[in-house]
This record gives sequence, C-alpha cells and structure tokens, in this order.
Amino acid sequence: MDPLITEDPSHIGPYRLIARLGAGGMGLVYLGRSDVGRTVAVKVVQTAYAKDPEFRRRFANEVAAARRVGGAWTAAVLDADTEAQVPWVATQYVAGPSLQAVVAEDFGPLPEVSVCALASGLALALTEIHTAGLIHRDLKPGNVLVTVDGPRVIDFGIARALETLAEGPMTRTGAVIGSPGFMSPEQVRGQRLTPASDIFCLGSVLAYAATGRSPFGTTDSGLHALMFRVAEEEPDLAGVPESLLGLVQQCLQKDPALRPTAQDVARTATDSDEPWLPGRVLSQLGRHSAQLLDFAPLQTPDPTVISVPAPALLSPSAPTAAPTYQDPQPAWQTPAQTPPLPPAPSLHNAPTSTAHDPSAPTGPRRRRIVVAAASATALAVLVGGLFVIRPWDGGGEKKSNIVPAGFFGTWTGPFIDAEATAGDPLARLEITKGGRGDKVVEYSQLIDRHVCVYSGRLTSVSDTSPSIEIAAGTLERAEPKAAAEDCDKRQPAMSLVSLGGNIDLTTGEAETLTFKKDPLSDPESRLIDPFGGRRSPRDPDQIIHYDAFDMNLTGPGKNGIGIRTKEYGKTCRYVTEAFSLVEKWNDYKSEELRETTLHTAPSTLRADDTESDPGCRKDGPVLEITHLPGVDGKYVSVDVYNSPEGETLETDVRMDRSTD
Repeated sequence: MDPLITEDPSHIGPYRLIARLGAGGMGLVYLGRSDVGRTVAVKVVQTAYAKDPEFRRRFANEVAAARRVGGAWTAAVLDADTEAQVPWVATQYVAGPSLQAVVAEDFGPLPEVSVCALASGLALALTEIHTAGLIHRDLKPGNVLVTVDGPRVIDFGIARALETLAEGPMTRTGAVIGSPGFMSPEQVRGQRLTPASDIFCLGSVLAYAATGRSPFGTTDSGLHALMFRVAEEEPDLAGVPESLLGLVQQCLQKDPALRPTAQDVARTATDSDEPWLPGRVLSQLGRHSAQLLDFAPLQTPDPTVISVPAPALLSPSAPTAAPTYQDPQPAWQTPAQTPPLPPAPSLHNAPTSTAHDPSAPTGPRRRRIVVAAASATALAVLVGGLFVIRPWDGGGEKKSNIVPAGFFGTWTGPFIDAEATAGDPLARLEITKGGRGDKVVEYSQLIDRHVCVYSGRLTSVSDTSPSIEIAAGTLERAEPKAAAEDCDKRQPAMSLVSLGGNIDLTTGEAETLTFKKDPLSDPESRLIDPFGGRRSPRDPDQIIHYDAFDMNLTGPGKNGIGIRTKEYGKTCRYVTEAFSLVEKWNDYKSEELRETTLHTAPSTLRADDTESDPGCRKDGPVLEITHLPGVDGKYVSVDVYNSPEGETLETDVRMDRSTD
C-alpha cells in the first residue's frame, strides 16, 4: 500500500479513501472504507480510456454480464458509476496475496492437497463465470487471490473492454487479451475464444502452483519463442503430482474440443476437509488481516473532495460479480521495484449512477498483454501501460468465411435425442460465418423448462454437396444458470445438410432431424401478432399460485415479453423472449390448424427495475402461450411453470387483450 498524495480525492461516492493499492495500464486502485466501516477496493479508469466510446460501451456490457456472476469463489461489486466522466467501481476487498506472490516469493510450490483444493475452487469459479456467458481471458497466478477459505478469481470483466483499445488506432488487426505464459493456443493465434480457452489457462495455473514454474517456460528465450511453445509444443509437467497429472494434461490439450469443461474439472478435483494451505501461509494471512483492521493513513494529505451524491448500495440479494481489483502487496513481502504511481485522474463533478462492474485494477507489478495476430513478426510497443504485440500466429493469414450462404440464420427443430425423431421444435440452431476451427453454430434446447446452450466449431465443408461438419459441442451456458447441472455437458458432432430451404441434422445418435427457418427471426413475419399486446386474466379466480399475473408481448426480440407477478405480497417484474413457435394440426393428413403455441425462454428479473419489490426471485417463470384459430388474438391460453424446477404454477389461464 502507498499513502494518498495531494492530487487524490478524499472520497469517491460514499467511500473514504485511505490508501493507494496499486496502479497500472487501466487506472488507479484505492483502499476505501464505507461509513459503516466496510473495507472496499475502489478503482478509477484512466481518463484516456474513458474517452473511448467503444470502450465505454463494452465496459457497460461487461458490467451487466458480471452481475450474473456469483458464488463463494468471487467477490461482490458494491457500487459502480460507468457513466461518469471517469468511471469507477467499488468492490468487496479480499485480503490476501496473489497465487504468484505465494509461490514465487513467500512459500514456493504448493503441496498436493493445496493444488487439489485450488483446482476445485478455480473450476467452481470458472463455472460461475462461464454460466454467466463470460470468458475470463486472462486467468493467471496474478489473478488468483489466496485466502484462508479458498482461492478467489479476479479481473475477468475488463478484458472485453480492453480489446476495444487493441482494435483501435494502435492496431487494426484482430486482438485478444492475455499474459503470454498463461495464454491458450487460440489466444496466441488471435482466434475466437470459447470457455475452453480458460480451461487451458487453468491447466497452466495448476502446473505453476505445483512446480513453481510455467509449463511453457518464460520470456527469457524471447516472447516469440514462448508463444510458439504454447501453440505447438508439449508442456513441461515434471514435478506435477501423479494424482493431478491426468487432469492437468487434459486441460492443456491443444484442441479446445478435447478439453474438459469447468464442471468436469470441479467434479474431478477432490477437496480435502483439512485446511487447504500450509500452516506458514495461513499464519501470514492471519497477520495480514489483523494489520488491515488497524490500518490508518500515516499522513493525511490535503486531497480533493468530490462533492457528488453517494450511490445507493446494492441490496444483499443483488447478484454478485467477480472482483475487479488486483491484490495489494501483502505486508510481509519485501516491496518490489515498481514504476512511480501515476497522478490521480480528474474526478471533479463526475456524475454518479449505480451499476456493477466486472473490470479489474492492475497491481504495481502487473501489465496487460494485448496480442494482435497479424503477422509472424513480434513487435512490442509500450503505450500507456499496454504491450501491443504482433506474435507468431501460424502463418499470419486471416481466416475467411467458408460456410455456404444457405446455412446462415436461425433454424428450429426437435432437440437432439435418440427418440426425438418427431415432436415439438424446441431446439434452435444459429449458424454464422466462419472458417475451420471457428465457432459457427450455437445450438440451444428448451427442455424441462430451462435452456441449455452449446457451441460447435466448423471442422469441414464438403466440396461435392451442400453440407458442413461440426465438432462435438461444448456447454456455453444455461438459462437460468442454476440449471447448469441439468444440462448435458457436451453434444455430439453434427452433420448439417442444406436442402430445399431446410437444414437436415444428423448426429449418429438419432435419425435425421429437420430444422426449418425460424419464423420469429424474419422481421416481416406476422405469426407472432396474435400473441401481442398487454394481457390479463379474464377471470382472476383462475389464478391459483399467484395473487396477480399479467403480461405484455411487444415483439419476438430479446426482452420482448414482459411479465408482472404478485406472490406472497411481493410484486415482481420479469422479462424474457420467444424461444420457438409451434404449429399443431388436427391430424397429420389435415391442413386445418388446431392451435399455435409460443414457448418462451426462462424469464429473469428486470435489471435496474425500481417497481419490483425486494426479495423477488431472480429466476422468473417460463410460459407456454397458446392461440386458437378464429379468435383473432382476442385471447390466448397460458400455462405458467417455474424454472429451473419445472413445476406447474398455472394451467390454461385465459388472458384477454387489454383495451386501454
């Protein structure tokens, strides 16, 4: 920690600043305390970055995504202002050194029991991150904090926003974020990333914790050579305990499709009931925590006071996100030689707003590596604390699209199952452009009132027929995320054939399944019109579970369906989207339509909604809305289920369209 200087503000929002924790390419990190004595880490973004509109846009998106991340292996975002002239965020402060500091400076390689517990904790953290739809992109020993009750993963939210800088004037090529010794092969090559990239980095982190060295060496032989080893050569795993060797080898597979998922690692890694750290490390952590409680600035400068209204703290039930700060240098470490801390950014008259932020500060010894895969020449330029590098990329040619145009778009059909040769089209294929090895297919299935979303990479395109081959799919996320354990972790490889305006899908596990173009993806389609409008029950006595229930359908897009419920005295507002539209006929020979049913995805509590009461469930209901021919949309019949449990809450409720 370093004392405040004259240019530092005395307060940011409701937090009194008492020290500087660190600085880096992204900005400054302060130690702060709230009015009730809670210790927090407060980070402010560099003014230069705050002026970049694309950075701000991605920054705000990452804040929204980070709100979905929670669990015991991350820390909570307490306050944030991403709209201010200089954005800032306050997070729960985790008092502990980084894994890098413990291994490299304090203790050395960790014992087997500690590395096993580390694997379990990091896998659970990545499960939360991936389920929220995020990819860490920079998992390394410096981004793992060591605490008495387990590891904490930090610094995963800012990577996407930092890519904006890498794609800006500094370099116009595709770019990724990472630290060379702990990057995945696809990061080195600048390819599109999936959660499997984090699994490779996890393998490198576990090897480092067990041996005290990176499995691919250091930059002593040159940055170019290090990245070549990551992409092409086998790791050096000498010294990794036998009980962990198989797991680490699986994580470090060059082919992302062959790596386990975070859930797989969490199930494989065993966590002992004994203390997870050696006694000497635990003693250091205890002393550091005690020193932190008594810490007070050695001197009080005459800092700037920011006279802005304090943003309200989030309620205890609000979603949490991964910490957005770097660990300070622990009190028991010898101070490292670091550059002078930069001056504080101007925060005068910065507007405030309450938000959440997954960004992460940079500590005194950290530097973020922005890798641009454009040529085989390594060019390192230090610009504003960022290293912009053009590493070896396996040839330097940017992959062009090879997917035939007839495959593009969104398609619906039955979900992949050995017995799913007929039935409701409760699965979606979204096919996009890409080259070999790129993720070009997202496969979603609505089953048991939850959605499982998988990604698939392109492996080949036929030269003789309109067909493409997709590698086995990996689970990207579950909606709601509590249903992740109910989703299959992988989907079989697919053969897709474009015929007569449809897509025929074959997996080898089921008969050929036919997917048709999703009518909801056509902006000119009027099929959803009969379902539209604001609706409420004709007979309130039909409502059994809820005290009140109504809905408003404005369109097929994201958040196109609003739901308001009242349950146990709490009014809650949810949003969702149409997942699929199913037409049913009187019999297979008849051309007479019997009914059309709109299936929704699981709903979620509306973000930043002041009309919902505290204590509402985060995961809202799933709806099946049925329209009968001949009624011209005057009413629909609605079945309501909870998610992810799948229990029926309301059945066959007639909902009339409001006339007001």
